[in-house]
Amino acid sequence: MLGVRPEELKVSGADNAPMKGVINVVELTGPDTMVTLRVGDHSVGTRAEPRFQGRRGDPVAFDVDPLSINLFDAETEDRIELNS
Repeated sequence: MLGVRPEELKVSGADNAPMKGVINVVELTGPDTMVTLRVGDHSVGTRAEPRFQGRRGDPVAFDVDPLSINLFDAETEDRIELNS
C-alpha cells in the first residue's frame, strides 16, 4: 500500500503534472481548502490554497514529492523501511 499525507499532495496547474483526478468535494477549512479527488476508483484527499477555485467535476492535476511517499505491507499494515 502507498501512503501520502494530504499536505504533501500539491494541486498543480501544469498539464505535465504526473497525476490527474476529478474534484469530488471542496471543503473550506479556514487557512486551507481540503479537496477530495477521484483518481480512477480511489478517493484522494489533498490540501489546496485558501483561495482555490476548483469545483466538483473539474479535472485537476497534482504532484507529490517522491520522498514523502510511505509504503506499507498490505497484510500487516506495517510501514516498510527503505534503505537510502
